[in-house]
Amino acid sequence: MNEQIKELAAKAGFVLWEDEEWNPGSVIDWSSEYDQQLEQFAKLLIEQAIQAVEFKTNTHHAHTTFDLDLIRTTIGNSVSAIRKQFGMDQ
Repeated sequence: MNEQIKELAAKAGFVLWEDEEWNPGSVIDWSSEYDQQLEQFAKLLIEQAIQAVEFKTNTHHAHTTFDLDLIRTTIGNSVSAIRKQFGMDQ
């Protein structure tokens, strides 16, 4: 499993298998009910995607302040649309 996904799953509260002898070969112990953890995991994943849009979008191609404002507005609108789509309006 991707280490970032594994880290988000742990942060969301999933119980992860370690090096136990009886480990069935999976990363997450699926013997528990994870409704709340799954919702938290989804929120964390969405926040990671939003952060990628907000902080990793290249604005170096803005030649004027108008261009830069347009890029920032587009980023803000994209973030708002993502939050709204998943009921995470702030």
